[in-house]
Amino acid sequence: MGVLLERIEGKSLQEILDERVLGPLKMADTGFFLAARNRGRAATMYKLEDDNTLSHDAMGPPRISPPPFCMGGANLFSNRRRLSAVCANAAGKR
Repeated sequence: MGVLLERIEGKSLQEILDERVLGPLKMADTGFFLAARNRGRAATMYKLEDDNTLSHDAMGPPRISPPPFCMGGANLFSNRRRLSAVCANAAGKR
């Protein structure tokens, strides 16, 4: 879906989301990469191994520069407050 939107609009998925969703919802800190200054705020992803231990940072460090391809179904960084706003908006409570 993201690739289709990019081709129709002639813009990156990040630009489309910024203009149509993130901007209107005032979600300036939401995107497909983190500013280097915000990297320490990213939650660590853990993976449960076969021996029932957790491996640290299973997804690797978050991107601090725009990715070559924005995947619409993954890797969108935000914060709890902004994510709650999106959910409330989608539920028609905002």
